[in-house]
Amino acid sequence: MPTFTPARRTALGLALVAALAVAAAWPYFGYVAEDVYLTLRYGWNLVNGRGLVFNQGERIEGFTSFSWTLLAALPHALGLDAVTSLRAVALAAHAATAVGAVALARQLGAIGPPWRELSAYAAGVAVAVHPALGLEAMSALETPLFAALATWAMVAALADWPRAAFWCLAAATLTRWEGHLLWLVVVPTAAAVAHRRGHLLRVAGLVEPLVIVSLYHFARLLYYEALVPNHHRAHSAAGAFAWDATATLTASLSVGPGWGLAALALLGLVLLHDARALAVLAAAAVPVIVLLWSGHDPAPLGRTAAPTWPLLAGLAGAGLALALDHAARWLRAVANALAVLAALAAAVAAFLTTRAVAPPLLAAQAARLDAQDAVGALLAQAPAGSLVAFPAPNLVPYVAIDQRFLDLTGRVSTSVAHALAAEGVSPAGALPRPGETRAQAVSDAAARIRAVVFEAQPAAIGLVAVPDPQRPGQLWFEYSWGLNSDPRLERGYRPLQVFEAGPAWRAVVYQRADAAAAN
Repeated sequence: MPTFTPARRTALGLALVAALAVAAAWPYFGYVAEDVYLTLRYGWNLVNGRGLVFNQGERIEGFTSFSWTLLAALPHALGLDAVTSLRAVALAAHAATAVGAVALARQLGAIGPPWRELSAYAAGVAVAVHPALGLEAMSALETPLFAALATWAMVAALADWPRAAFWCLAAATLTRWEGHLLWLVVVPTAAAVAHRRGHLLRVAGLVEPLVIVSLYHFARLLYYEALVPNHHRAHSAAGAFAWDATATLTASLSVGPGWGLAALALLGLVLLHDARALAVLAAAAVPVIVLLWSGHDPAPLGRTAAPTWPLLAGLAGAGLALALDHAARWLRAVANALAVLAALAAAVAAFLTTRAVAPPLLAAQAARLDAQDAVGALLAQAPAGSLVAFPAPNLVPYVAIDQRFLDLTGRVSTSVAHALAAEGVSPAGALPRPGETRAQAVSDAAARIRAVVFEAQPAAIGLVAVPDPQRPGQLWFEYSWGLNSDPRLERGYRPLQVFEAGPAWRAVVYQRADAAAAN
């Protein structure tokens, strides 16, 4: 009979944490973030020889993640289901993140006696059962991959594996733009650890990853001819709505073990009182800074701040372990039992939260995606290359893959993005000029966008109505910019079809009058 060695015990513990992460995320199977269809359209166009573009012949960098967009191209090339393939990668990344939280806690000191080991595994359990991370694991977006890379970059830096840390940084940078900020934290941390252990020359491993990232930026500058990606220019509030983002952050802290992780992470910072804890806290602050800068988070349970939780969990696990070091022996025994019970309670609480949140969320989205699929199928019947104005780069453009889209959010349409930027308007709100009200800034931006739309003379215009946050029970046309009430719409277009997904989503498709007469 083989001996149950510490190495085998550790491997079993990590495997159980990874399995728990998959099991906790599974109830969200069927959820898919609608933004992923923008990435999939870029991937489909790349595979089919149109280039890394949303509309053929129009080079605009509207995707969030370069590496995820390349991954999105693979299923199209291999004939696999694209959403299922990306979801599998995201789910694996979520499991790796939970394991990374355990490894991070161990690097910070949660290793050795049983109470320390259990504290480290508690960090992994907290990440595994976190509802926001579980939802993102099924979203088919790049957030879980970025969270895994950020977590393991810190683990590698603290473990004196600088080359591994730098390659994780490079991958994180190609996955989300906030990866650039992580270099400011991870590189000094890796250098300090290497210097303390007499391995400073290992930091030379920074060169190759840095060259790769530099070549990427040079290539995208040549290809898109823009220093700043269009999606960032269109959707960033430039810190103007940090107060609104603070409310979003507070709401995301209230999901799952958020407040508990924050409190224990602060305890870990106090008890460790060294540069390692500060470095982990600084890395955890990067997604929060991005949220405050962007001013909004469209995900149901919080997406932008999601990579913060595994880093906080690692610090929290170390804090719990060090706190138990100062406890009496009998209290440690009690704490060991309580740790097991707490892990079970966290799993049960996550199950109950998921059971309450998942069914209505999945049902509403399924109805919305069915309606979007129908809208896309209708628009796909137009002659290939027809221009369509639509207020979201979601499933509709992916289904109507051969049509060109004028995106009313500005993410993949430079003209709309410039109109918004000229008036200081973003999805978070409006930053008016001196002497101008927010309402006036939005009104001026709307007038600019309506002019762009009608000058382009699209063959069809799609408008989407969603629940009005100001008037409960009422719908409003999101990102319509007043097109629904513009006289030019009534004069030049005819209603073609209305699509509904329950009481909370409605799409109206208008066809240009001359095309309608021809039909």
